[in-house]
Order: sequence, then structure tokens, then C-alpha cells
Amino acid sequence: MAITMYIISGAIAIIVPIALAVYANRRFKVSWNSILYGALAFFVTFLIFQFALTQISTYLANSSYSWIDEGWFQIGFFVGISLLTGIIEAGTIWLAFKLSGEKSPSWKQGLGVGLGHGGMEILYLYGIQFVTNAIQAIDLQKNGIASLNLSAADATAAQQWLDNFASTPWHIPLTICIGVLFLLIIQVSAAMLLWLFFRKRGVKWFFATIGLQTLAFIVLIFSIFEFFQPWMVTVFFILIAAISAYILYLVKTRIIDQYPELLVAPAVPEKTSDKPVVDGKAEFLPSAPLTTREPKAEKVLTKKSTSKKPAAKKN
Repeated sequence: MAITMYIISGAIAIIVPIALAVYANRRFKVSWNSILYGALAFFVTFLIFQFALTQISTYLANSSYSWIDEGWFQIGFFVGISLLTGIIEAGTIWLAFKLSGEKSPSWKQGLGVGLGHGGMEILYLYGIQFVTNAIQAIDLQKNGIASLNLSAADATAAQQWLDNFASTPWHIPLTICIGVLFLLIIQVSAAMLLWLFFRKRGVKWFFATIGLQTLAFIVLIFSIFEFFQPWMVTVFFILIAAISAYILYLVKTRIIDQYPELLVAPAVPEKTSDKPVVDGKAEFLPSAPLTTREPKAEKVLTKKSTSKKPAAKKN
């Protein structure tokens, strides 16, 4: 039963992000370019995170911190890693905006980058992982661990993994799947905050993006190392998603409604030659010259002479 639920949950985690991306493309005309750059931003974040985590873990393993309590040290380490990841994710999303759009991107690009980033995060870390583990468990049950020709220690570890995987309560993978789907709301909210950073030119929006990403990753990494139960992870993600949705509501009501021009990317004037210069600045004129109407010819009215001149006498 557990293996079946892992396959179902994995399929949901794969299908839902793809379906939402297709819907956004057809309903809101979000470009696939923005979605793909958002997905690429996730992979860049993932690779940088893996490298940074390896380097930091190696450094800490070779150092001695006997004066620090181990429990608090782990918590501080995870919070620090989460903050670093939040900075990296904000930076990669910023890079996705720069590569996929104009200097002043539209809100559709923010939606596309957020869906691409969050969708690929769910699809890769959970959807594909769930399905792959389930297929591997089915293969081990069918062919046996002995078919892998492992050493005694590795065979024992593989058997223990299979027993734990098969004995997982059926609701655990579904609970995890429901929780991580709320990551889409969080990632879209973070991308929209970064969109405001481009349009409003306020650095506070960049720091708000880092804070939201850090908060989400704290829950994620604490769940990976089993500090939280799966149902607690789902509850935390729902709460963070609710905060994200409220942030989007405030952005809509207090910023976009008051400044509707933010929804429209500023038009770039066409470059034309022979622009007049006024006060040291070139003025932009329409590319087509203005038509001028030639003045109509005025009618010259002549009055007939009424005076009678005497006729000349003939000699």
C-alpha cells in the first residue's frame, strides 16, 4: 500500500506543476521562456547549495567546537544554511528575470518565473524522487537484494531501507505531497516580490524575497533531517503559503491598485534619426513625419469699376 501511495503522490507532484504552467501559458499568456528560466534558476540554486553545503560540512568536520551544545549547534547550522539558500534563491530568480525579460519586466514574467522555479523544485525533489524510490522498491521485492551482488554490509543496509520504505504508513507520502504543493504559492509570491524590486526600485523587496525563501527552506531542511513530523511540515507550509498569499493581496490592493501602470511594461521609444535637441536632451519624435496641410489659395476678389471715363475724342 505504501509503495502505491508513493507512486500516486509522485505522479501528483509531477502533473500539478506542469498543468499549472500550461494553464498560465494559455490563460494569462505567460511565456514559456519565463517558465523555463525559472526552472533553470532552481537547478542553479540546487547546485550552488550542494557545493556550499559540502564545503561547510567538511570545514566543520575538521574543526572542534566542544564548547558549543550539539543540539543548538545543529539548529544554528540549519538556520544559517537556510539563510544562505534564501540569498542564493533570490539571486538566481533575479538572474532569471534579467535573462528572460526586459529591463522592466511585466507581472506575467514574475508569474512565469515563480511557477518555473517552484514547479521544478516540487517535480525534481519530490515527484521524480517518489516515483524512482517506488520503482526501486518494487524491483528489489521482485528480484531480491541478492541479485545486486552487494557486500554483506551493503545488503543489510539495502534490506533495512526496503523494510522501512514498505512499512511507511500510507498517508505519509500523500501528506508530504500536499504540503510541498504549497511551495508553488510561496515561490510565486517570492518572484512577484522580486518583480516589485525591478519596477519600484526598492531594495526592501529584494530583502523580503530573501526572508520568504529563508523561512520556507528552514521548514524544508528541518523536515529532511526529521526534526518535524510530516504533518507538521504540511501545516507549516500551509501557514507560510497563507502569509505569502496575504503578501500578494497587500501588493495588489496597496500598490498595484494605486499604481496600475506597474502592470504594463513601460514602452521603449523607437530610435529615430534627426532628433531635435532641447536643453541638451534629444526629444523622441514619432517615426512617421507629421503631415501638414498646405494653405488653400485665397481668392482675390476684384470689384468692377463703376466710374465712367469719358471716351477719348478722335482727331
